[in-house]
Parts: sequence; structure tokens; C-alpha cells
Amino acid sequence: MTLEFDPDWHELPDAAPEEGATFAALSLAAADRCLTHVEDIESGTVRDRVFLPLYHLADWLTWNWWRLRWEPERESPDWRLSHCMSSIGKGFACPPSLSCSTATS
Repeated sequence: MTLEFDPDWHELPDAAPEEGATFAALSLAAADRCLTHVEDIESGTVRDRVFLPLYHLADWLTWNWWRLRWEPERESPDWRLSHCMSSIGKGFACPPSLSCSTATS
């Protein structure tokens, strides 16, 4: 399966250096399926991009790649933290509206 990353870079001047340097509106797709399709309740919009520091996404993918790729689905908090995009950056970087079912391998 191929992951397609399409970042639209933005500035985040008051953030930590690693967050400010990697902040983007990201569209992420796998097997022609958008993994970042969200409904923004605050703005009343639906979009295919999430705003996040890609530093947190890279860190999460690095730590969880094997589990995302080969681990079977389980009902446990540990499994959800490793497979759900809403856990990226301990919930800060990715909105909880990204359901776990869209982030599984």
C-alpha cells in the first residue's frame, strides 16, 4: 500500500521550533482513500486536510509503523493509541474526529 503525503506548508511562529518548521495543512491518502477527511465543527466546513505539525506525524509513524502494517485489530487502549490518528501528538496534532477505522492498516 502506498501512502501519499500532500503538505501545504504554513507558518506557526509562536510554536516550538520543530512544530513551527513542520506545520502544514496535510492531505494524506492510502489506496486512493483520503485519510484526513474531516468535518470542522467550529468553521462548519468539510475538508480533506488537517492542520498539524508534521513532526508529530513523523514521530508517530516511526514508533508505530510495524504495528500499523502488520498488527491485527484488537480491543485495547494500547492498540488504539498505536493505530488511531487522533493519538498523534497525544491528541494535540490530529483532531479526534478522525475515526480509528480510517487509520487502520
